[in-house]
Amino acid sequence: MINNFGSSPSENINSSVQLLEFAFADAITKITTEKKKRIAVLKGNGELADKYQADYLLNLKEYYQLGEFNLDSLQDNPQKILENLNRFDLCSYRETH
Repeated sequence: MINNFGSSPSENINSSVQLLEFAFADAITKITTEKKKRIAVLKGNGELADKYQADYLLNLKEYYQLGEFNLDSLQDNPQKILENLNRFDLCSYRETH
């Protein structure tokens, strides 16, 4: 049970029930997902270093299959970049700005 100081007992109960509902829905989603979508995590274009994205990537990993995609390795071949990116369902990057 959540026990936030300054909140009434009914507010704490309400928060606890909501957290429990979320935990059940999240668990059901994780066990019923047959195939995780594939996300390309873009690298090599000025993105944040992994240590700054660790929490973000760990949370994504619970729901998606992640694959590192280094843009520098194919910078002279845009067609090949597009072909390789088409193997993923989504691309993710976080700008450094």
